[in-house]
Amino acid sequence: MRGKWVLFGGIVIFTAIGLGALSWWKRDHVVKPKPAAPAELAAGTELTFNGQIQAVKFESIAAPIGGILEEFPVRPGDEIAEGQVLGRIKNDALEEGEKEAALQFERAQDKVTTLQSGILSARLEVSRAEADATRARLDYERAERVYQRQAMLHKEGATPRKTYEAAAEAYGTAKGESEQADATRRNAQECVTQLEQDLEVARKSLAEKQEQLDAARQDLQACEIRAPEAGVIISIAKQAGEPVDKGFPDLIRYSTDISQLEIPLDIEPKILQRLQPGFAAVVQTPELPGGIAGAVREIKDNRVIVEFTSPTPAVRPGMQATVRLRLP
Repeated sequence: MRGKWVLFGGIVIFTAIGLGALSWWKRDHVVKPKPAAPAELAAGTELTFNGQIQAVKFESIAAPIGGILEEFPVRPGDEIAEGQVLGRIKNDALEEGEKEAALQFERAQDKVTTLQSGILSARLEVSRAEADATRARLDYERAERVYQRQAMLHKEGATPRKTYEAAAEAYGTAKGESEQADATRRNAQECVTQLEQDLEVARKSLAEKQEQLDAARQDLQACEIRAPEAGVIISIAKQAGEPVDKGFPDLIRYSTDISQLEIPLDIEPKILQRLQPGFAAVVQTPELPGGIAGAVREIKDNRVIVEFTSPTPAVRPGMQATVRLRLP
């Protein structure tokens, strides 16, 4: 009897194991349903995309010199006038060159001023020397006449010897003083002539220093980035404090016509295949919530370019906008 119960228990255990194995096999090999394919968007479905407004036409300003950019007084979206300063570039070499040219010009100017003052003083000295020479010559001529008369009388024995000798001595003294005064006059005149020649050289040097200073200041003016014409700033490629090389392209972009605008859109290829250039679009901005009519201009590199004409200058490049497209 006991053997029967053992046999019966073994049969029960074996049966349970078999049923468990069969359940596990069915569960593992059950056919799972395939996920449903996404439904194709129906024709006429309206899709919405977000993008940034850009100008269709724009001009670029390259860096006029190399250096370190200073703070820009304008920002993208700002209106600019012709000749307006848009930014500045600090160039130590040009600044030092302008300072050195200014110093050289100041020295040349001081030299010209000193020579001009020296000529005025020298001309006064010439006037005094000429007056002294005139007086000395008159004294000499008068002494000469007295001496000649006394010499004639002395020859005839009609005047004392001492009188003749005194006249001869006065004549010699007057002659020496006249010659000295005349030499002083000539020296004073030569001094004026030399100073005038030095002034002419100094003036030429001053003119050269002026040209060098003007050139240095003109070079320094190149540190200012000015607007070639009126328009609206689109972008600024670098920030204040950054270095920039001379000729760096597209440092500042601006547009003279912000009515012609576009919006690049990144669209998945499946939808992109259903679009074509010329498809209608509606552009919406907070400034014009009613929308602006636009159209797909081109499709390139998985991007759709939607162009539109803005009826108001309130819509500018750099603003965010919503584009609605209706699938064909």
